[in-house]
Amino acid sequence: MREIGTAPNLRPFNSVACAIIHDLVMNLRVLRRLQAELDGALGAEFGIDGDAPLEEAVVPFDLIDSLPYLASIINEGLRLHSAVWVICEEILFVWIFAND
Repeated sequence: MREIGTAPNLRPFNSVACAIIHDLVMNLRVLRRLQAELDGALGAEFGIDGDAPLEEAVVPFDLIDSLPYLASIINEGLRLHSAVWVICEEILFVWIFAND
């Protein structure tokens, strides 16, 4: 079924991001470890403690790229929840209606 109001080329990435967030929420040990890594990196970068809210800060890509646990979570999420099936579904949908 086609979603209304969703750009077809963004839908696969949105689905994968939702799946990764779901996996994090279901595994609190992993979520806590990721939170500790983020708190440590952002605290060192912006000079805040772990309890202070980070309001409107732009986090440099180099900082995000240097977080090994975050990278592992993203890579594992992409491995487990590949968006290929959604891309193929979109191609098939277009092909069916183009040839109808």
